[in-house]
Amino acid sequence: MGEKTVAITGASGLLGTYLSKYLTSEGYKVRAITRNPKTPDEIFWNPDEGELNPADLKGVDILINYGGEPLTAKRWNAEQKA
Repeated sequence: MGEKTVAITGASGLLGTYLSKYLTSEGYKVRAITRNPKTPDEIFWNPDEGELNPADLKGVDILINYGGEPLTAKRWNAEQKA
């Protein structure tokens, strides 16, 4: 079956960091989708401008979206939870 590649938005956040480490330890290749790529394996994405090159997702088998509001930034109220 070969090595699977997982792309993750929010890879540098609380959940994304742990998931990335776990997946890597299980033999997956992990690629972060980020606004500020620092390595060639990271994929540039600017959601505010709708910028994402579909060719950058070539070879990605699984996409996980952990992007959004940080879980630990503040106490979540009912509106945020909705």
